Amino acid sequence: MRRYTKVTASISGPHAAPVVDASWAVTDAGLSGDVQITRSRISAQVRAPALELSGAADTAYPPLEVALAAGAYTCPLLSST
Repeated sequence: MRRYTKVTASISGPHAAPVVDASWAVTDAGLSGDVQITRSRISAQVRAPALELSGAADTAYPPLEVALAAGAYTCPLLSST
């Protein structure tokens, strides 16, 4: 039996704080799921006929202004002395 999967994904928002949305579904099997990733949270859900799972993790980064003021990271192995 052949099953078809539909997958969609998008990235929106500014480069410093993008929002990634992705979802998938195997409709004839009743399976689906989605993931959303933002600067402050990662969440996911999976749904099946006999099971539903969901989870989320809150993330913490320094304020954008602090990260930008710190400047770019330089790898010590690549810097010439």
